Amino acid sequence: MTSTPEPRPARNAPWRTPARPSGPTNPDPSTPPEDVYLAIGRIVGAHGVRGEAKMEIYSQHPERIPQLRRVYFNDDPAPVRLLGARLHGGQALLRLEGVVDRDAAEALRGTLVRISGSQAKPLEEGEFYHYQLIGLAVFLEDGTPLGELSEIIESGEVDVYVVRRPDGGEDLFPALHDVVLEIDPVGNRVVVRPQVWEDEPPRQARVVRAARPRARGPRRADH
Repeated sequence: MTSTPEPRPARNAPWRTPARPSGPTNPDPSTPPEDVYLAIGRIVGAHGVRGEAKMEIYSQHPERIPQLRRVYFNDDPAPVRLLGARLHGGQALLRLEGVVDRDAAEALRGTLVRISGSQAKPLEEGEFYHYQLIGLAVFLEDGTPLGELSEIIESGEVDVYVVRRPDGGEDLFPALHDVVLEIDPVGNRVVVRPQVWEDEPPRQARVVRAARPRARGPRRADH
């Protein structure tokens, strides 16, 4: 039996970083995904008088939320038993162990709700969680160190990687395969090719140093 190679992404296809940071603090980029906690939403108030909590959904797969049986709050590693969950009006309504009335649910307002990486949907080829990229060393194609990937701006279909230089300045790179050539969280390495502008000689490139794009709101986490 013969096999055909997987198609390579188009040169201008975006790198996919479907998940927001895992919580109030980021783990080390080399941490395996199954060993981290991923944000799926934030509690925004109470629903009704029987203790249901309303959660703003970050997940790209909200249909998976009713299947969950445990969640985690903020940076607390202790699991919280999820007695039930349902989707309602673009939000998730959670029934949590020990939360029996409206006051108890309201007290959770602002709480970040997370799941363990082992509960998450596996990443596809070429996908990375945000925590796997933040803090990586960034190099040009010829090996010249450029700085550290300090932030990911979610500006629409294509994320923008912010690289902080040693002098404190910032360079911006769209997360496209012909600009970001390599991402290696285990090797602590990102390789970029600065964009070439039409008014410059061939093979001469410059790093984009421009005003930051305005983000269109948080991209939902994949789980």
